[in-house]
Amino acid sequence: MSILKLKAYIAAVKFGSLTKAAEALDYTQPSISHMIHSLEDDYGFSLLIRSKSGVTPTDNGAELLPIMQDIVNRYEHLSEAVYAIHGLDIGTVRLGAYTSVCVHWMPSLLKEFREQFPKIEIHLFEGNSDEIHNWLEEGHIDFAISTIQRSEEFHFLPLVEDRMMAILPRNHPLSKNDTVPIEVFAEERCIIPYEDTHKDVQRIFKKAKVKPNVAYQIRGDEAIIAMVKKGLGISLLSELLITDHFQDMAHLPLAPDHVRTLGITTKTEIKSLSPASRTFIPFLQQWLKKWFYYICWGIKTIHVVTFRKNECFPPTSAALFLSTLGGKKGLLHTCFSAGVLVISFNIDLCEKWRKKAQFHQFLYT
Repeated sequence: MSILKLKAYIAAVKFGSLTKAAEALDYTQPSISHMIHSLEDDYGFSLLIRSKSGVTPTDNGAELLPIMQDIVNRYEHLSEAVYAIHGLDIGTVRLGAYTSVCVHWMPSLLKEFREQFPKIEIHLFEGNSDEIHNWLEEGHIDFAISTIQRSEEFHFLPLVEDRMMAILPRNHPLSKNDTVPIEVFAEERCIIPYEDTHKDVQRIFKKAKVKPNVAYQIRGDEAIIAMVKKGLGISLLSELLITDHFQDMAHLPLAPDHVRTLGITTKTEIKSLSPASRTFIPFLQQWLKKWFYYICWGIKTIHVVTFRKNECFPPTSAALFLSTLGGKKGLLHTCFSAGVLVISFNIDLCEKWRKKAQFHQFLYT
């Protein structure tokens, strides 16, 4: 069996074109066509329907496609395992992730990973919940960073908790509250994401038996945030998604509190993943632990010391931390020095702040 023939067929189905498959695999179009014809001769039936508009799989081809994909994946795992035995970190990781993870984690994470493992390629696929589910099911990605999918179908390794927040225009009457009752969404004009993009939002409403008063239903996160800023309604998104917008709109936790858990989602057990993937996942776990977080309790003040190895404290994280601990109310002193942030607060509200701080400790420890 030729792995190249299987790759040629898989690429042809993926792109719907022999020419695009050839470009992706760095072969000529006649070579791709010859490999697929050879595969059809081996099997004794057609695998592709060829037309002027492109190619599509036959029923038999569609039935064999996931098996072919699994064979190719296992062959790549075998190659990586051989390299690993020789002490070489070589391979490919196909990773799916939500937009919030791609925007806020991946740039720094992938930069650091590439510096340490330059011969491991990362193929990043950005998608919503349904897309990630399908990619996992069809074997297009090795694993995903997502919220938990259907538990009976996939394995899930929790990483962090991401708090769900009500977002409101800055001048909204509710913006002065400490929390927003979930029932408010049945009364206020709401800008709600589609279920295929944010299943966690819909899950919260269903659990609370609240039917939101939908004024607009939008697929894009940035569009939702922009509409909230313009006063067109309120919405519900995760804290990771709105980190860069804390100064432009009000953001309050729900009552009762809700979080989504982000983690590693796989179709097989993690120990069955490729060596490259099993190198990346522990690296990700350690990367998330690079935030150090300390609370020092004084007689009249609370001092928070936090830093990240070899990096200055990001302004967005500073804003997040201040909002987590109740904004600037009670703030006595802020000091940046050598990448270390020290924030001192009046201790009068420390119990309230401590509860909030503990909830967000995953961001720093």
